[in-house]
Amino acid sequence: MTLNEYITQSEPQANVKVILQEGEYIQRDAIKVAPFSVHTAVDIPAIAEHYGIKDNYIRIGTARQLFTRHPQTGELRGSIFFLPDDAPEPPELTRFLRFLKANEVFLKQWCEAHTIRGDLQECNARFRTAYAEYLNSIRNTYALTDEDIDFWLF
Repeated sequence: MTLNEYITQSEPQANVKVILQEGEYIQRDAIKVAPFSVHTAVDIPAIAEHYGIKDNYIRIGTARQLFTRHPQTGELRGSIFFLPDDAPEPPELTRFLRFLKANEVFLKQWCEAHTIRGDLQECNARFRTAYAEYLNSIRNTYALTDEDIDFWLF
């Protein structure tokens, strides 16, 4: 079902799936809510205009389905609205995926250059020191927070 069909239906249907088209939604304010989770606020102006609903929807990662928050509990619930297959991913998520690739390269190179010889705890300590230096060196490039670095060092 299209957004226009949904808004103009005279008899509301249950369990519909509304596929939004470019120009019917606005993605904004993507935030990293945890080291592995990016939420993007999504507005649907026609819904706000037609029904007076001002709350925005939430896109989780690259999911096409949009979510809403329960007003009392804050629990996320799936909505009937879906982004099109070609909807761009949030730039924050693109940056995070690039970080994962760079991180994989660092780990592979470090493991190849530092075979475990002798005391395992000493080797782990050397790795943690090198890894902390690496994460701090790329902090700005990938917008890593102190929480992110602590997560990766854990």
